[in-house]
Amino acid sequence: MNLGLAGFIFVLLFNISFAGSFGQAAELPEPPDLNKDELANLYKDVIVVQRKAKKKDGSFLFSPMMSFEFSDAPKTMHAGNLALGYAFSDFWELYAVYTPVFITQDRPLAKVLNEEYVIDLKTPKAKSYFGADLLWVPAYGKDSWGPTSIIRSDTFFKFVLGSIQYETGNGMKMGMLVGKTFFLSDWFNLRLDAGAAQIESYIDVKKRSNLVGLIELGLVFYL
Repeated sequence: MNLGLAGFIFVLLFNISFAGSFGQAAELPEPPDLNKDELANLYKDVIVVQRKAKKKDGSFLFSPMMSFEFSDAPKTMHAGNLALGYAFSDFWELYAVYTPVFITQDRPLAKVLNEEYVIDLKTPKAKSYFGADLLWVPAYGKDSWGPTSIIRSDTFFKFVLGSIQYETGNGMKMGMLVGKTFFLSDWFNLRLDAGAAQIESYIDVKKRSNLVGLIELGLVFYL
């Protein structure tokens, strides 16, 4: 009886000790208490690659844009552009651009010359524009809009070439702009760019070439 009781007690103690040891082995160690410099060294070799906002390869594109020009020409030539394009890859987009209407008005200097010095500069109005835009999109990433909002975006270079139809003839337009596309949703995307262009226009029936600054704002839809 004594040997049986002793054996029972031994087996019971052994099982309790084994269970306790197993439970201790399963516990996770406490995380080390690291300062900022130690954390910086710990993550210094970690590389984070940004995710693209949208796969555009093979997409048809529609982009209505407002264009605002800044120059010393006698009249303004703000424009409403309609562009239909195609994305050959995630990095290249080609658009056919049509401008059905220009917003033209005399600049302050032209008004002064006409009213005070009776000098009427004959500047035919622009009526329409046909051209092509080539976009190279080499970079993408994220932009912070306020303390909590993150918007994914693409950065692009836009190369512009086309012809402006005036009341008395036509003139070439060539330029380059830099801009960003902000992907606000799957269908609603904001586009903003700025740059310069060389534009031929008419003053007193003579064709002249002017360097103008351009700012464009609008939308782009990936169909």
